[in-house]
Amino acid sequence: MAKTIRTSKLTPGYRHMHRKSKVESSYPSIEDIDSASHVQLGYWMRYQGSPGACAIAADNFEDVLAIESAAQDLIIARFAEFGGWRPKVSKAVDAMHDAR
Repeated sequence: MAKTIRTSKLTPGYRHMHRKSKVESSYPSIEDIDSASHVQLGYWMRYQGSPGACAIAADNFEDVLAIESAAQDLIIARFAEFGGWRPKVSKAVDAMHDAR
């Protein structure tokens, strides 16, 4: 028999998500992506959140999603131009993450 989940057990914010009015993108700017190093691009590839995740309950979700999706596409393309993942790049990305 399937177990029924009572909504009272859910966290309060889950059932009644409050809409945020406007949210800024959490992704780097196009200028930052254009001037980023191989290691910085790798850091964003590995640790940047999903496009639109910061604006799920915001009024401007579609705008943020479009901006962040375009930025993610540019990060992926530039990272591939540098040659993608290599052991030295991966280690440098982890070291950058550990330093933060």
